[in-house]
Amino acid sequence: ISSRKGRAPLYDDVKEAVLERAREIIDEKNPELPEEEKSKVAWQVGIGSIKYTMLARDNSKVVVFDLDEALSFDGHAAPYIQYAHARACRILENAGWDHDAATNKAALGELSLDFGDIHPAELALLQQIASLPEEVQRAAEQYRPLLVTNYVYELAKAFNDFYHACPVIHSEEPVRSARLALVDATRQALANGLWLLGIEAPNAM
Repeated sequence: ISSRKGRAPLYDDVKEAVLERAREIIDEKNPELPEEEKSKVAWQVGIGSIKYTMLARDNSKVVVFDLDEALSFDGHAAPYIQYAHARACRILENAGWDHDAATNKAALGELSLDFGDIHPAELALLQQIASLPEEVQRAAEQYRPLLVTNYVYELAKAFNDFYHACPVIHSEEPVRSARLALVDATRQALANGLWLLGIEAPNAM
């Protein structure tokens, strides 16, 4: 592709190719999802993948758009981060976790957030969540949305490490509630970071 030689693709062509592939991936990964929901998620994932690819580069670098890389669920790409958000939502739903009720209980001192002997994966995730304001401030000061894309990617990685290392729903209290609160905080931080990038955070994928 070369814009100087008149071979630049139109945005609509790229968008249609991405949305078509995104829908195929959603059909493969979650065939039980209702058709209307599949179309919505395919749009969120497809458009998110385009935005993320553009923003995850310094503005002084050449942007190379690779369809498979942009739609990867395993790499530095929007779907990987969006899937982490959807996984957090699913954990909370399966646990019957109510964000507002938990917040009120915590404010009244009725919710114990005792991790016991904290696991390294829990600590790493807590530290990553806590660094969100600093990363956003740095991105604003340097005019580099790349810093936010890197942040949400590292947060998704830390969450996946935590998810595989620490049982959540089947833990005993008070660890169960503490870990559910951590999942909820991760969900919110991922949603906030993606929102800053103009990318939607699906609740299911």
